[in-house]
Amino acid sequence: MKERVLQWLRGSHNSVRFRFLGLPKYWLTYLFQYRLRGRSWIEFYGDRLDGFVDIEKPLPEGYAARGEVFFAYIRKHDLEPHHRFLDYGCGFLRTALPVIRHLTEGRYVGVDISAQRIARGRRYLRSNGIEDDAYEVHVVEDCKLRELEGQRFDFVWAM
Repeated sequence: MKERVLQWLRGSHNSVRFRFLGLPKYWLTYLFQYRLRGRSWIEFYGDRLDGFVDIEKPLPEGYAARGEVFFAYIRKHDLEPHHRFLDYGCGFLRTALPVIRHLTEGRYVGVDISAQRIARGRRYLRSNGIEDDAYEVHVVEDCKLRELEGQRFDFVWAM
């Protein structure tokens, strides 16, 4: 019991250290570098996510396999090759790989708030034989999705 409590106190996200040092730092950064300069929470969080991405580092083992599990679920719900597919929060594009292979070229569209995660995902897709012109991805700065204006989708995937 004592060891679990110590592990909880020392942990990275639920720890006392994180709550009293890490979180205030994030809130102050958001307040002074973003909010007071007219920038949004989404810009702050997108920049924060960008800071965690190492483009050269391989994706964790089993990461791509999870994309296959998601794809099996999507297929079970009747995704057809002619459908237009929106991946809302596409991140590293792990679900994109099997979906793009299934769809007619150009029918996959992904959006995310992290430019670095999308860049890493593009690299992942290229390493698996998917060229950049086979799909469309956008970095979004708000939830209004202006980048998708006028487009219609048969499937929207938000994971």
